[in-house]
Amino acid sequence: MAWMYRSTTDYKDCLDQVRQFLLKDLEASAVSRVTGSAGRVYGASATENSDDGETFTITCTTGGGDGVAKFSVVGDDSHTVLAEATAGVPYSEVPCSFIIVADGDTFSDSGTVDVWTFTTDSSTALWSQLRYTTGTADELILKGVGGGSDEIFVGYQTVTNGTTYWNWEAYGFTGWESGNTIENQPGATKMYDTMNFAPFDFYVIFTARHIKVIPILDNGHMGGTYLGWLLPHATPSQWVYPMFIGGSADQNLTIDNTSLNKTCYWSNSGGSTSYDTARIFDGSEIRNIYDISPAHYGSFTSWRAGMDGNMRLYPATPVYETVKNVFGVLEGVYWPTQYIPAGGVLTSGNVLVQDDIVAVTFTDTWRVGAGWVIAMDLMGDI
Repeated sequence: MAWMYRSTTDYKDCLDQVRQFLLKDLEASAVSRVTGSAGRVYGASATENSDDGETFTITCTTGGGDGVAKFSVVGDDSHTVLAEATAGVPYSEVPCSFIIVADGDTFSDSGTVDVWTFTTDSSTALWSQLRYTTGTADELILKGVGGGSDEIFVGYQTVTNGTTYWNWEAYGFTGWESGNTIENQPGATKMYDTMNFAPFDFYVIFTARHIKVIPILDNGHMGGTYLGWLLPHATPSQWVYPMFIGGSADQNLTIDNTSLNKTCYWSNSGGSTSYDTARIFDGSEIRNIYDISPAHYGSFTSWRAGMDGNMRLYPATPVYETVKNVFGVLEGVYWPTQYIPAGGVLTSGNVLVQDDIVAVTFTDTWRVGAGWVIAMDLMGDI
């Protein structure tokens, strides 16, 4: 698992940053708690500029809970002292990413209690580059290792009309032919994601099976792609290639588009509206997904936190036409209960903790309010 949060100059630079991160052959070790602590460090990740064998030490410098407590971050290699971290806020700097979450108590700034370390170590890269070309349209084709003997083929291509949209085409394939164009790769099917020809922030989260990229555009609009395998409710012999392709549109749309055609794959509802932003290989054909349950409408929009005051996270589940055609669950994607314990509706950037899941929330493209918020697990898988 690996993740990072970055700023980019435009839609092409974003693709190159994602590419460099995916090809990095480093991983973060398990986090070691030096002494007793009031919380935990989740999602420790090497990033695109990590060094092999560097150890990072996280120490509380200002006591308190989530959103208050501050921490120094020091690497023993060339990075030395890094930017300060805040409890309950995703931390992603040049060499590493993580998030610190309180376990109900407050952190101590004594310098001896709330201290953690982790190390970046050499590993086998989870994705390999099959093609990368730049020009009028930049193109990236990748292969994921999955369980080790798998071959998972995905791709991205930048597309623009030069005036109103600067987007990605997100592809899933069933194979790879080096002499074929991206559109003519085996089983090629695609969705679109709205980007920008201007600076914006983005998250990228990946495992050996899938890649998620979430752009956060400067006008408050968002997007998102999911390429790779979901976790199927079937055996490998029943479903040998569980590929899922998700985007925020099935066509090129402008950043400020607020039509039903623009919606992130997790809010997809292809059976009852005009938008359809998710497809799947079911083993024999490419199918449009009918819904991603529990869905953004109906009684789900009134769900509250549990009686213990904690939020609940429900795996996002692609459904085709009827409830009996439940394919599996999206890796690391959850529908959260929509109302926070203290009152109010979840918004983008909330951090939710359930057992060993730490997830960040995102709204659906231009939509806000109850029923339009999803949670992405920074640990990558469920």
